[in-house]
Amino acid sequence: MRLILFSGFLGAGKTVSILSASAYLRKLCRRVVILENEVGAVAYDEALLKEDDVEVRNLLAGCICCTLSLELVEELERIRREHAPDVVLFEPTGIAFPDRILKVVRFAGVEVESAAVVTIVDAERYESILKVAPHLAESQIAAADVLLISKTDLVTAERAAAVAAALAALNPKAPVKASPFGLPPGDAFTFWEGVFGG
Repeated sequence: MRLILFSGFLGAGKTVSILSASAYLRKLCRRVVILENEVGAVAYDEALLKEDDVEVRNLLAGCICCTLSLELVEELERIRREHAPDVVLFEPTGIAFPDRILKVVRFAGVEVESAAVVTIVDAERYESILKVAPHLAESQIAAADVLLISKTDLVTAERAAAVAAALAALNPKAPVKASPFGLPPGDAFTFWEGVFGG
């Protein structure tokens, strides 16, 4: 079971990215389960995700970094037993620290073949988010194995390039890519093939 964690602030485009990634993985005949963590008692994205005919599981009523660590471990084990997925696409709340989540998973000995972080950065709000929550934003960027820049269609090419350069400076090991929002299915397939390596 492979775990892929989609990190990023609220509104960055995590759910849309997960749907696109899920479609790519299922085209390769991979068994996919989506796990999401909403702060509050309602899973706002659940209906949207289930429209895509994918198994969706939820961790509700708290942030995974604060109160739900045990629940995460138990849910991942339950998913492994009940669904035996090839890939779990995990969307934590936007205020989660992905490095802390992975530490919990590894410390608990959850059986995952590999774990990776895809951090999605909103090109339009990058600077303002960095000002409001610099430690969180920089931690999400630094933990990424892949950095996706969303909403590049809402900013100038110069600003998108500046955001890409800033991300590369904060995490020089992670490839920086423009997100596949709005791409035709074939192009989106090629995009995720580049991210996941086929």
